[in-house]
Amino acid sequence: MNTIKVTDQTKNILAVDCIVVYDVETVDGKITEETYDWYAQDDDGNVWYFGEDTKAYLCDDHTNPACIDTAGSWEAGVDGALPGYLMLAEPRRGLLSTGICGGRAG
Repeated sequence: MNTIKVTDQTKNILAVDCIVVYDVETVDGKITEETYDWYAQDDDGNVWYFGEDTKAYLCDDHTNPACIDTAGSWEAGVDGALPGYLMLAEPRRGLLSTGICGGRAG
């Protein structure tokens, strides 16, 4: 089950105030992944994706660092990562999309 909550928190990334969205995934009632995603909307209405702080839990002991995988985490402006469009304000028929844009360089 995946639960998404728009929080009242913000995070400033590259001089942009991003909304923090909490996303938690559970399987059989146990948390398997927690993510804090960072989004912003520009003046034209496009929604931008600025990164995520991800923790995938590989075992039931969430306090054991060996059980936590953060490899999916990234932040625009760090190590060459760039923000990208998540959703255009005015999508058009025939416009190709590859899903989430932005992310780590390389």
